[in-house]
Amino acid sequence: MDLSHFIQDTDNTASYDASPTMECSELEEFQSLSHLADEFSVLDCSLFPFCVLRDSDLRSEIYGFSRGTSLYEDRSLVRGNYVAGYILRELRIQSRKNTQTYPELCFIFDLPPELVFEIFEHLQPIDLYNLIRTSKGFRSLLLGPQARAVWRETFSRHPDIPSCPPDLSLPEWASLLFGPSTCDHCGCNEAMPDFSFRIRKCNNCLSTTLEDSEVENLPYFEDEHASQNDVLLTLIKRTHRYDAMAYPSSGQMYATRHCAKEAKSRAAEMKQFLVAIDSNQPSAQEAYGIFKAETASAVDNIMEHVQACNAWCFNFYNLLDDEFTERVSRTVERFSKLLGRMGYNPKDVEGARNDIHWTIYECCVRKHDSKAFRSCLPRLEIALEDAKWRRLSEEREELISQRKKEVNIIYKDCQRRIDPACWQHLPDSSHCYELDIISQYIDSHEQSATLDLDTAAQIILPFFDQWLAYGKRGLLELMSKHHIPSLSEENALDLATSVFICPLHSPEDFDHSVLLGWEDAAVHLECKTRRHYRDPQPTRPFPEPLLLQYSTTGRKAVLYLLGLLGMEASSSALDVEALEARFTCASCPPDSRPGTMKGRFAMKFKESVSHVVSRPDHSTDSFLLLSKEATESVVFHESSPRLEGELSWSCKHCSLHFESYVSRDSVTQHIQTIHAIPEPVQRVDFVYQRQKDPRRRSPHLIGLDVRRTYRCKKCPSLRSLRLWQLRRLLEHLDDEHDVSEPVENVDWYEIDIW
Repeated sequence: MDLSHFIQDTDNTASYDASPTMECSELEEFQSLSHLADEFSVLDCSLFPFCVLRDSDLRSEIYGFSRGTSLYEDRSLVRGNYVAGYILRELRIQSRKNTQTYPELCFIFDLPPELVFEIFEHLQPIDLYNLIRTSKGFRSLLLGPQARAVWRETFSRHPDIPSCPPDLSLPEWASLLFGPSTCDHCGCNEAMPDFSFRIRKCNNCLSTTLEDSEVENLPYFEDEHASQNDVLLTLIKRTHRYDAMAYPSSGQMYATRHCAKEAKSRAAEMKQFLVAIDSNQPSAQEAYGIFKAETASAVDNIMEHVQACNAWCFNFYNLLDDEFTERVSRTVERFSKLLGRMGYNPKDVEGARNDIHWTIYECCVRKHDSKAFRSCLPRLEIALEDAKWRRLSEEREELISQRKKEVNIIYKDCQRRIDPACWQHLPDSSHCYELDIISQYIDSHEQSATLDLDTAAQIILPFFDQWLAYGKRGLLELMSKHHIPSLSEENALDLATSVFICPLHSPEDFDHSVLLGWEDAAVHLECKTRRHYRDPQPTRPFPEPLLLQYSTTGRKAVLYLLGLLGMEASSSALDVEALEARFTCASCPPDSRPGTMKGRFAMKFKESVSHVVSRPDHSTDSFLLLSKEATESVVFHESSPRLEGELSWSCKHCSLHFESYVSRDSVTQHIQTIHAIPEPVQRVDFVYQRQKDPRRRSPHLIGLDVRRTYRCKKCPSLRSLRLWQLRRLLEHLDDEHDVSEPVENVDWYEIDIW
């Protein structure tokens, strides 16, 4: 008997229930009712329930939960069994390369089954799976015992396909691998096979039928056997899949799920062993160990096979993902060209490139043709409008930024024209952006708008005077709130008793110094609150009120220190700043540094005032003035650079140092060479430019041990200021000056610290 008779007999046997008489009677009845069609009007389908629901929505109504799609729902490639689809596509491509084609294959059915089986052995396993779905005859043929060798040979010819588990038949394994991605529970078409449990479950069914494998949440063992929950997880199958259409990579194996039914059954088996162990039955512990070892080994073998299957499917997803990404990139290029031909600005098209990319994803464009372009065009037009708005905004911001740069240049040019001593007191150029013509120029929408340099200078130069007057007026108002004496004097702000604090540069928070007099305070006039710092520019040229604060504590400290120095309360801040006096705070506990003995720090005048302000518990009268000799020695030992070495000096006769300040020696040399002034005078020929954040000075530690208050009279003048311990001083005289028997007040002498 040939193959055609075998299949025909099978089909006839399977369909013997169909009665031709019944089919004819139904046809005649239908034809007899055809003349009634004119009596009926067109039905309104909206009257029927579920008429507007999609398949997925209808399924959610039936099963009672929302129908979620794959976590990769924005990827058009994830649809159906993409593994089977990819393999079939590759087979079609290979078939086109075959030059020997047979349009008619009916002759195969005239061959004996043995020859047909031999031909089928050269097919791909997915081909055999598709054949058993074509007709009941082929299904009976390929599922019969005589076809087992065909299945084995077919799978052996394709070793890249994961091997079949021992407890499944090859047709069942092929059905699991290549069957439709239909959920076994609800029928959703987004469910790739789960190889751990050999089922197909969609996302919702996965979350409802499987449980997270977290040890602390496992309810199977409690109390003294709670540790067995860890063991249980090694004795049951687990899955790492959290998406029904995707498979985890090697780096996504951090979370697992398990089947509650299997876990409950396994826990029951374990409890039998545990009961036997608790009752001290002989060999119960050994039997439990054997059970765990054998079960764990079997589960490990299954999980190893599962990981191989997951990796196999994951590879297909990556291949499809790469192809789809490349195809989308080509579509983006094509859509961009079409939009350019429609007259859209090329910059807008380029700016909307990411939106075009995601629109193609969201619209699930599969065939990239003009029809797909028309379907995406409404979204693309919205994206292009957004891109146009962004482009115009950026162009506007760029224009404003360019105009501000021009104003900055004019602003700096105006600064060069004024006294360099005022440079440090002037605010940032952003404060003049709101001034009359400058504001109109910056905010103008005309591309051809210009700003006359002389006109701008006529506005900016008076602004400098207004700014300084605004600062002095604000500082005097702060002092007037505390009823400071001699406020009527014109030089009130120049006095050392005018002590201010900038909250943004406070001695308490940032280890900064207090501000003595106008020269210090004017540098901080433009300091704003942190809330204002969020704004790109001030809303008006003169922010009100000033952020600075007047310090009465600092004033008291200044008056006390001036008394120690024998100076009047009317002393200026500049005179105090030039002093080389040093003070120590007796309220401070003795401090120490590595390699030194305990002592206290020697502070300058302004540092002492800042110390009192930042430490209110240290009384003002606890400060001690170092003697002249001790001060000289402290200055000698101080390692911090002096003001003369800072790059903060500039010439007052020209603007050469406007962009970059220099050291004091450099500026004096410049004045002597360029301006022919042999002996330059500070604040007349050159000036020190103060900074908001000056370099921090490291004070010198004065030892409390009297033995350190000695000097050598044999050393040169530059080294004679060094302080010694008496023992070290005697050794020094012997080693350096060959004085074996030194005499006091001849070779060395003692000094007083205070």
